[in-house]
Amino acid sequence: MSRATDWHDRLAEAIADFKKTRRSHPVVKVTLEGMGDQPYLHEAQPGPGDELVSLSVYPTGREREMIYNTKADRDYTPHVVVIHPARILRIELLREAPNAVPFGFQPSSEERRSPS
Repeated sequence: MSRATDWHDRLAEAIADFKKTRRSHPVVKVTLEGMGDQPYLHEAQPGPGDELVSLSVYPTGREREMIYNTKADRDYTPHVVVIHPARILRIELLREAPNAVPFGFQPSSEERRSPS
């Protein structure tokens, strides 16, 4: 298993546990080395490659600026961070985002298809 897939699977496991114990989808806040801000995560995917992860993050302070894709019938963030998991310093799972519009982490397409 690649480092990226392992990281993604462990994040998905933590989120699933949060959902079970708190009966709500978490808002996921990440602290990234060298970024200077702490964005909220919309979605995470392993790759590209075996060593990196792709994080779709809400633009800080502009969470309403999502991009709707009619073919996929879903929203996407205008900002994707491709980063090595070791540069992700901290992940916080929250019931809600302080001082922000309601939003939260979206499961990957594979997680949406599989029953919990």
